[in-house]
Amino acid sequence: MIKTRDIPDARKEIELEMEAVKLVMSSLRTRYNALAFVNRLPSEVLAHIFQCVREAHMLEYTPFNTCAMIVPKKAIQWVDLTHVCRRWRIVAIDHPGLWSHILIGTKFTEEFLRRSRRGLITIDYISQVYSNFIPPQLDEDLEALAGIVSRNLSRIQNFGLSGTLAEFSSIFPVLLGPAPVLEKAALTNQLWRQGTIPAPSLPSNLFNQFAPRLRYLRLNGWNISWPFLKFNTLVNVHLSRDFESLTEAGEFGEVLAALSRMPLLEVLHLKRVLPPLPLSAPGRSYYIPDGVVALPSLREFVLADTIRRCHLALDHIATPPTTEYRIYCSDSRGEYSLLVPWLSAKVKTCSPIRVLDVSQTTDDVEIIAFGDSDRLPGSGLLFGLRLDGDGEPSRREIEDLLDVLTLEHTQVLRISFETTSAFLDWPGILCGCTKLQDIIVACQPNYDGEPTGIDQLLAVDLSPAGGEMAPPLFPSLASLTLRGIDFGHDDEMHDDFLNWLGRWGPFKKLALRDSVINTALADRLRALAFELSM
Repeated sequence: MIKTRDIPDARKEIELEMEAVKLVMSSLRTRYNALAFVNRLPSEVLAHIFQCVREAHMLEYTPFNTCAMIVPKKAIQWVDLTHVCRRWRIVAIDHPGLWSHILIGTKFTEEFLRRSRRGLITIDYISQVYSNFIPPQLDEDLEALAGIVSRNLSRIQNFGLSGTLAEFSSIFPVLLGPAPVLEKAALTNQLWRQGTIPAPSLPSNLFNQFAPRLRYLRLNGWNISWPFLKFNTLVNVHLSRDFESLTEAGEFGEVLAALSRMPLLEVLHLKRVLPPLPLSAPGRSYYIPDGVVALPSLREFVLADTIRRCHLALDHIATPPTTEYRIYCSDSRGEYSLLVPWLSAKVKTCSPIRVLDVSQTTDDVEIIAFGDSDRLPGSGLLFGLRLDGDGEPSRREIEDLLDVLTLEHTQVLRISFETTSAFLDWPGILCGCTKLQDIIVACQPNYDGEPTGIDQLLAVDLSPAGGEMAPPLFPSLASLTLRGIDFGHDDEMHDDFLNWLGRWGPFKKLALRDSVINTALADRLRALAFELSM
């Protein structure tokens, strides 16, 4: 029997025994877990697995992804790994790189900074403000961001900020110091898509013009000061706007001078950022002092602007034959010939065109050339060219442009068109492709999402130029695919369709995809001398 006065001491003794049992059990669990296969992995391997889990959770949270959304809860879920067992927690905390991605505005911000020690860090901030008024809570986040950047600019490896001009105004003062280890920077003015004129300008002394390791630069929605771009280590540059600013300044020579300072460039995107041309500027501009700028390492070149500016850029920027081009020209009506010299030079130096995609809408035409297909090994994308003009192009304009293409090796032709536009006679334009084996004709659905009527196909004249006795348009054709067609129930229209098929010449296979066809027409097609696939 325990006397009443001894109960407190007895309870303390039992509590001590319980704590001892807990320690023993904890030790036993640690030893037991150590025998698990995953815990027999080296710490470096386990940390690498944690890194992969973290990156999967952080994938959507980055201004380097232009479609990013704020998802802080999802972005920090990987931290739960540190509560699985003692070894996992020790391994995670002992690897500063796992804590290098600093999330602003969460309860873990300061803890991440502490655990990252003095290692390299990444800071991303994506605002959800859609006006220049900043709510109090976000204002606190901006103050925290400014303080963190100010204290850690010397060890920031990647920095991304997507926000309004008001938010940038509060951050720019702390970005004027040197950034000795900065490798990636992405600055997006979120109001640029609203057509704000004039576009704001970046500080000319950003990073104090000292970022010796900067390799990736993305500037969206800013007025570009070309002399500002003095970072000769740049490998990947994205400069873009969704509108043309009234405050554009400088000459094209400044653009070339800036590019000449980037000999290591591998990826270059210039979207509506080139300066305006003088009204008297001729086709080959006399006011460009540096002539042609060579970018010997360029792998990918994306250019979007008026056709005259695109012409000038393509005429004065030299790249390797393997460079992949994606060119988007506006205001191109009647001026397609400006691109003929560049296109001619490109096809003479690149791999043979194996696959050709042509797409036609009411206002633009797009031509994409590949050096391979799914079954033809080669060099991938060669170039993509989209011409956006006021109205539909004429056949003559397209023929003048395609005349410079060498299509004797082309084996696959893909044609896509909107039913609201007058279909150009693409088969007639491209009938010189004697080795063409596969043709795909895709009709885009109408406004109601319904397949295109068969009359759209029959409007295309496939009559050989030499009359009935002329050879077929594509003598090597093996497969014809029609996509997105409503063949209806009109027997006379079906008769016309069968005659239309005959004018393609002999082929082995007809494939109908995403189409509406009745049983009677299907039976008639099966009776013909080709394989039918539906």
